[in-house]
Amino acid sequence: MASHINKVMIVGRLTRDPNSRQTNSGSPVTDFGLASNRNWKSKDGELHRDTVFVDITAWGTLAELTAKHLTKGILVLIEGSLRLDQWESKEGERRSKLYINLDSFQALQNGKTERVYSDASKGAEDVEDEDDEPLY
Repeated sequence: MASHINKVMIVGRLTRDPNSRQTNSGSPVTDFGLASNRNWKSKDGELHRDTVFVDITAWGTLAELTAKHLTKGILVLIEGSLRLDQWESKEGERRSKLYINLDSFQALQNGKTERVYSDASKGAEDVEDEDDEPLY
């Protein structure tokens, strides 16, 4: 068994359109935000909703695919790993940001997978089985 696992899976809706740019070396990078809800009931039966907002960063082919296929409000399954950036501000304060480094994503429509996008496949593949259970 692995002693360290850094894998994240989350379903949510994009909070903004993807923002694309290139690094100084010309590699594509795309950032976007995701909101994911968790519904639960308290002991007295009252319904509650917690919303988590997460930043996502995609590189290379996945950066190009997210910029092309994702828009604000779309439902998506994200798979990736957690990354922590740390830096010092101009005022000398230590800063950090936790985000998801994208490994793959699936655009979802009505609980069904539309397409699977993965850095490993370097493209998109149609999903054949329409009878799969919803992923959320």
